[in-house]
Amino acid sequence: EFSGQQLNERVPELGGSWNAYTSNDRTVYHIDGPAEHWREFLHLLAQLTLHPAFPREEWERARDVIRREMSMYNDDPQDTAYHALIRTLYKVSPRRLPVIGSREAFDSLSYEDMVNYHHSRYVPGNMFLCVAGDVEPAELFAAAEAEFGSAAATPARAVVPTPEPRQWGPRTHRCEFA
Repeated sequence: EFSGQQLNERVPELGGSWNAYTSNDRTVYHIDGPAEHWREFLHLLAQLTLHPAFPREEWERARDVIRREMSMYNDDPQDTAYHALIRTLYKVSPRRLPVIGSREAFDSLSYEDMVNYHHSRYVPGNMFLCVAGDVEPAELFAAAEAEFGSAAATPARAVVPTPEPRQWGPRTHRCEFA
């Protein structure tokens, strides 16, 4: 298990940089760095996705960071306008909700909820591995199998899109921003 601090130190030591983001339909972790260290980068990504070190004592600190992000998005006129557009476009689909979620739902989550969610979703059947650079494909496939193949054979969790009702006329949405 690698902590966030260890990852923040090790990737730059190898000449790389890493980042992550979440969108409506994916979470992406990526490392850019010299091809000579691809095996260690692959190992770090496998550890980060399958076996993250997330100590219980860091749970509240991380929650405070996310709460600050939620407040930041709520104070952004561009983000507010975008979410008004999405709420107007989608009436029943989960895509109408902000990626970061609602404060009420977030505050109700427990540490166990987070761990259980991770174990149910972060499985090889739900992952894509993309590699670009000076890497021999056969070596990469073998290394990927070694890193990810031993993970629990949890099947991919199917996400069935919610059908939207037919739009028979114009839709409008009005929201006031301070």
